[in-house]
Amino acid sequence: MVGILEEKDSGVVFQYLKEGVERARQYGFRGYPGLALEQTVHEKNVLDLFSKRIINFERTDTKWLLEFWEVDQSLKEDTLYMLAMTQGKMQTDSFEFLASFIPDNGLSFVTDIAAITHYGFDLDTLRKGDFLTFKTEPDNPKDPKAVEVYFEDKKNELKENSIRNKQHMMNKHIVPYFGTRKMNEITPAEIIQWQNTIQEKGYSKTYERMIQNQLHALFNHAQKIYNLKENPCKKVKKMGKSDANKLEFWTKAEYDRFIAGIEPGSEDYLIFEILFWTGIREGELLALSLSDFDMSGNLLHINKTYNRIKKRDVIDTPKTENSVRTIDIPNFLKEEVQEYAKKHYGFPEDQRLFPIVARTLQKRLKKYEALTGVKPIRVHDIRHSHVAYLIYQGVEPLIIKERLGHKDIQMTLNTYGHLYPSQQKKVAEMLDNKR
Repeated sequence: MVGILEEKDSGVVFQYLKEGVERARQYGFRGYPGLALEQTVHEKNVLDLFSKRIINFERTDTKWLLEFWEVDQSLKEDTLYMLAMTQGKMQTDSFEFLASFIPDNGLSFVTDIAAITHYGFDLDTLRKGDFLTFKTEPDNPKDPKAVEVYFEDKKNELKENSIRNKQHMMNKHIVPYFGTRKMNEITPAEIIQWQNTIQEKGYSKTYERMIQNQLHALFNHAQKIYNLKENPCKKVKKMGKSDANKLEFWTKAEYDRFIAGIEPGSEDYLIFEILFWTGIREGELLALSLSDFDMSGNLLHINKTYNRIKKRDVIDTPKTENSVRTIDIPNFLKEEVQEYAKKHYGFPEDQRLFPIVARTLQKRLKKYEALTGVKPIRVHDIRHSHVAYLIYQGVEPLIIKERLGHKDIQMTLNTYGHLYPSQQKKVAEMLDNKR
């Protein structure tokens, strides 16, 4: 930890930490422009200096970041808020802010360039142009009872990572609006008013739908378990839209262009080969070990998933019972895994094959997208790309369902069914040939 920027009664102050500075110098740290290293506490013009770190709202390459960080654009003139939410990060930086929110004590900020071990970051986070994700405390002491009860009831049903994500969404978008109101007093009209406040924030339609689903789930649980008379959300049109009908994916030609930009045999090359040719989930990939591959049978066993939770590596059971599955892999992919294993002779069979975090994987994807000029997609969209390729090759939905680990065929059809009409021309041509 290099220093602390915080809000006090006297104003915003900044203080370098001797031990942190000494350690940071090992990484080439020379101090923040305008703030002398030898001064104990900086009190003058501190906010003006740090406010220069706020990213430009008008830059197109930052808009997705603002949405990712859930920045309230109505507060863009609030320098302290913007520093916290964007971490004082500019696109060309090798310097980063970590923001820590303490609701009852205001905001405090920590600049980090050396405390890699303390925060659990890999070395990639110090590379030029990297981004750090913003995290809030998962436990909010101001949670209304209904939310507390919901997560207490769900603790054995939902995975730790799912609970954390749902808590964050509820604490940010639902709890502040409805406060401590009793659920049986909330009307459909109030749901509409709440929707209006969310929609004014400028989130994507997909994110709006995710927020809506959290409120719907909360009321459904109360109705089902605690005899709430009705769910007012059911009387109101859902805001936002599901992204099921606008899946992003690469064609085979686009993937070929992407993979051609990566050194064959490298870790990154094998990572994206596995993702594209198996369709496994991101967490399933990051949990893989060599022992999961049956080389004699060209099989890949999926029986676990990886998450990074509270600075801990967590290996858990897959998303659902159906996610435990065995996938047939092509011979060329098996050979690529074998060649990679040879290069890493002595690599433990039960150790994670790719010891990175999801954030690092996402950054590497963006790096190669920019390098090769393919359209940008998410890591999860590579799974969609696998399915789209299978559909194009005429693979039946039931086989795709088993390969993906879906609970039932309806889930597969609901997600990918709209891709099948693209094959109608092939069907017509086949019928012509049969006549």
